[in-house]
Amino acid sequence: QLVKSGVIPMDVGLRYELEDVFKKGASTQGGLNAHARWKLGNGLPEGAQVVSAIESHDFNRIMDFDWQYDSWTGRWVNKSYERLKSWIWPWITTTRGALLIYNGQETGEVDRSRIDNIRKADWEGGARRRAEVCEGFVRRNRKKGQRAEDVETIDQYYPRITRFYRDHPVLYKGNNYIVDIQDNRLFGIVRYDENESLLVVVNCSWETAYKEVDLRPLPGIKIEDSFSRAYRITDFETGEKRYFTGAELTAENLQITLGGYEAAVVKIEEVKLTRAIEREILLGALLRYGTQYK
Repeated sequence: QLVKSGVIPMDVGLRYELEDVFKKGASTQGGLNAHARWKLGNGLPEGAQVVSAIESHDFNRIMDFDWQYDSWTGRWVNKSYERLKSWIWPWITTTRGALLIYNGQETGEVDRSRIDNIRKADWEGGARRRAEVCEGFVRRNRKKGQRAEDVETIDQYYPRITRFYRDHPVLYKGNNYIVDIQDNRLFGIVRYDENESLLVVVNCSWETAYKEVDLRPLPGIKIEDSFSRAYRITDFETGEKRYFTGAELTAENLQITLGGYEAAVVKIEEVKLTRAIEREILLGALLRYGTQYK
């Protein structure tokens, strides 16, 4: 009745499900998938919206989630920055309304107490801990040969993600399909409408994951089994663009390799088969053939 009256509820339930996956080793195919299905349609009236958050005053910060003991230095080290993308992508792909970014979340805030208990806050220590995870995020995402100043920071990551969400209405208004990914470490979802289809696969484990995704049964993604049809696969997380014939995608499926806690955010679209595209398809096929044994 509240929803029908125009009240927009807030949901943080995905936080609980992801904590179970990260802390308890729960399968992504269980509670995480079930909650996503509920929030995206099965549990709310048609047309209802929900404000979605991954942080709130009820939880410790996601940047205060993973502390590991370093036997070399004899101290506990905050490694929470490693999981940031595997928190964010399941969150923003399973909502039907506004995103709520909790106070300081977008800066990599670590200390919950700085909001909940201002008088006893360790301001100096909190700033140091936040700087450490921000530096760790840059180290993790730095590519070989890349200058540190050219690597995306947490302060830049959140604006990019929220712009992406704004610029792709399919994420908050489109249809949805939770992919039967058949891997307890991976979460997969398709968001689609008449204008765009996005496939998102998230690795919720520290281990490298390899998956071949059969695109044919996925709604919103139309692949014709033909050598005369060309398709471009764009990964918005890496910026990589790959080209395939429909015949190759049908026979070999879409091959995705993800490092620990990484995500693939893929747009699949048909393109005109020109000579330049033919060359890209041939080069890509040769490269994939050479690495087919992973």
